[in-house]
Amino acid sequence: MRNIFFHEDDYCQIEILPKENYNYCLSQCGNIEDFANDHMDVNGLGYTDIYIRENNAILLSTLTLTKDYLKKCMENIFPKFDKVETGYSSYCIEDKNTCAYGFNENVIAFFDYDENDIVQNIWLILNIYEKNDIKSAEKLLHKLSETSDLLLVDWGWSEVYLLTDTESIGQYLGRRENIFNS
Repeated sequence: MRNIFFHEDDYCQIEILPKENYNYCLSQCGNIEDFANDHMDVNGLGYTDIYIRENNAILLSTLTLTKDYLKKCMENIFPKFDKVETGYSSYCIEDKNTCAYGFNENVIAFFDYDENDIVQNIWLILNIYEKNDIKSAEKLLHKLSETSDLLLVDWGWSEVYLLTDTESIGQYLGRRENIFNS
């Protein structure tokens, strides 16, 4: 049985959204960067306050992607994890309304759904350590780009990409590989 755990802090930190959010997300990323700069600890060891992002302008759920539709898309490229768990530290619970797909723990697509099986959120783990991870991530993002006009938003890195911008996404994944290997 393949189980996967995601830390609650990773929830929607690398997020897939409708492309209509592009300008909104760019603005939010700018606000986050400004806030981070304004609230950096004087020793550079952390921050003096927490920025709370507002809800996205257009929710992914407005696309009415169904759980079954997304499962079929994902099953064509990645194996499914049998059980998804979340939490923090020693606290762990099963997340029964979340599905996860990936070959390993480096590149994973998660999505959660409501009581009507409408997908509410898609988020990713992109821990890029090697070229195979880049290939897996590119395959995943290409498959997601076929479902609708979507964005990748990395809130932690303040980066926003149209899924159709494969050149910029390739550069972004290369930067992630460099960081994870440094």
